[in-house]
Amino acid sequence: MIAAALSCSVQAGAAVTRVFEWRQPDGTVALSSLAPPAGAGRYRTREVEVPSVPPAPSAPPAVGRQAGQAGCADAALAAAAAAASDDRHIAAAREDLARARRERDAGTEPLPDERRGMAGGGSRLLPEYFARQEWLDRSVAQAEADVEVATRAALQRRAAEAERVAACERASAPG
Repeated sequence: MIAAALSCSVQAGAAVTRVFEWRQPDGTVALSSLAPPAGAGRYRTREVEVPSVPPAPSAPPAVGRQAGQAGCADAALAAAAAAASDDRHIAAAREDLARARRERDAGTEPLPDERRGMAGGGSRLLPEYFARQEWLDRSVAQAEADVEVATRAALQRRAAEAERVAACERASAPG
């Protein structure tokens, strides 16, 4: 039943992403696309639909020089809209990176259950602390990779869109 629902949603143009949910030691609920750190205790996963953006409708073929110029203007507008969308995507990835770095910086101190007292005095850190630090570092690394991927994709798309607009302008130029 669930598989059928997921396949219908994928066919409808939505992507499905797995999200992990668990409760932090301070009581806050954490959501991530990465698995929770070792020692996080019980967690659950959810399948979340991420809607895909439908392609822009194609314009009917233009006739004559003025129609060609209008087509070029449409291509330029589409390029500007794609650039704005890419900018929003990059900004969101950078916000995620900043959040991951803040969480990593805030998580450097051991939590109360990550330290054990020793018989002769003093204390030692437990493996749960190091697992949490490793998970926080992986979260930052993943967020950095996401920013890099979003930036590269935007640059590639902008180059392709600029080439398409230039080709349109060359094709509609008199002569």
